[in-house]
Amino acid sequence: MALAPDDDNTKTYRPGPERAQTFAISRESIVEADDYGDIFEIADTMGIDLGGLDEIEDMKTRLILFYNKCEGEPNYKDV
Repeated sequence: MALAPDDDNTKTYRPGPERAQTFAISRESIVEADDYGDIFEIADTMGIDLGGLDEIEDMKTRLILFYNKCEGEPNYKDV
């Protein structure tokens, strides 16, 4: 399972009024996800659209960028 239990490295987000549930995702759970099932589960939980992406690494990048945005960190993407 890609979702991490609540611990010091896990952040809780409220994705908006359309999704009242709160969810906990850690950066490590995104980085360690190694199959499409884990990636899609994390994306669904975070409310992120992965449309147009075919590769797991591209999907992870989108998830990490959203995670960083929620953390208030700058989004730097290696080109």
